[in-house]
Amino acid sequence: MRIIRSWFWSVPRPQENWAQTIVRVLGNLFRIAISLVIALVAFLLVYAGLNWVGDQQPEPVDLVTAYVENRTQSNVTKDDGSPICSDEYPLIVAIFNRSDQAMSSIELNLVAREKGSARNTLTSYFENRIQIDEILPPNYGYVSCYSHKAAQEDSELIFSADFHSFNVKFLPPQPWMLEETNGFKIGEKTIGLEQKFAVRTVR
Repeated sequence: MRIIRSWFWSVPRPQENWAQTIVRVLGNLFRIAISLVIALVAFLLVYAGLNWVGDQQPEPVDLVTAYVENRTQSNVTKDDGSPICSDEYPLIVAIFNRSDQAMSSIELNLVAREKGSARNTLTSYFENRIQIDEILPPNYGYVSCYSHKAAQEDSELIFSADFHSFNVKFLPPQPWMLEETNGFKIGEKTIGLEQKFAVRTVR
């Protein structure tokens, strides 16, 4: 402690004159300033390092993927090759949650366009939204069929979907979620399923 104290503030010498006093005080102030600068630089380096580490960790929402397709155009079928959805519920909706959190809700923004056009034909708020309130534990997926007037009226419309981070809600995983979820465990058997959706999406 004595060494630290003497670094920050040296004591007056015996028979110290006014010039020596000024030099001593300036030296003390200089050492204090240098110490503060070093502490500030160290703090900024630690802060930047923590932010960098945080940036390397993806947010849970970045590990959620969603696909929407019209049943008449989908590569996804049942084991016997028949469509997985009916004319009454023509939209195939698939969600894959690869985050470490349980997804409790997601709202999808739908796009329905004609072939060769980028214009979204869905103009009503109620037409271009799908709300899914299904518990999906980490590394679980979900596929279901939904009714949609535009898809029923025009089977040639090409559907897709996206979502914003605020459209997805997460909860800490709980044991009951594994028992009550309607989803399926993402594994080797389901990789091909997601690949079929992904291939169709980029076309």
